[in-house]
Amino acid sequence: MMRASSPPARLERRRGLPILVLAVTLFGSVARPGRPAGLPPSLPTLTRAEQIRALAPQQAERHFPVRLRAVVTYCDPDFDPPELFIQDATAGVWVDTGGQRPRFRPGQRVQIDGVTASPDFAPQIAHPRFRLLGQGPLPAPKRVTFGQLASGSEDSQWVEVAGIVHSVRVEGRRLIIGVTVDGARLDAIVPSVAGPPPARWVDAEVTLRGAGGAEFNSRNQLIRAVLFVPSLDEVRVHSLAPADPFALPT
Repeated sequence: MMRASSPPARLERRRGLPILVLAVTLFGSVARPGRPAGLPPSLPTLTRAEQIRALAPQQAERHFPVRLRAVVTYCDPDFDPPELFIQDATAGVWVDTGGQRPRFRPGQRVQIDGVTASPDFAPQIAHPRFRLLGQGPLPAPKRVTFGQLASGSEDSQWVEVAGIVHSVRVEGRRLIIGVTVDGARLDAIVPSVAGPPPARWVDAEVTLRGAGGAEFNSRNQLIRAVLFVPSLDEVRVHSLAPADPFALPT
């Protein structure tokens, strides 16, 4: 998307989180597993996603070591940059995979060792090393409104929305579902979809589950809300549009 006299927008995951100032007690009882070589020993290892989300940008740029066990909620290694969202029992967070393109499936449990960073919109995990732990269930979704998504408060979180489909299109191997939620437009992105878009979805009532995100420009200004849906299994169609609307009774 382009805006007059503004730099091009970037379609990515995230972020409009309120920045919280960390209290000393946040890290008071954090476990300290082995950290990558070269990191200052005074920095505690963060083991919960909520600790990463609570960092102010300047704190995240200190590169706190991270060791996190979580469930993969969304993975698209073919996008540039690759998209990877994970969530533990406390919160969800986006992972900057760098040059790696891991092909995780939704529900896979992973251990991630890395460091915190905040190069653009909000704190994230950078320089990750992955260890696959097995398969697990996806988190229970939080039902949210469009306003919550647009505010950024549910960024990277596993959420559920309900709405009416107004457009369906395929871009590369991504299915883009335009949905009206609470009277506002939301784009749901489904990766690795082959073939034409599903027929008769326009005007259908749907429930979508995915990781909350946003489209923002190079000034980190939020443009519109996006939902990253890991597969068509997370799209529940409740009522299809009629094949021929003109055949309905007047």
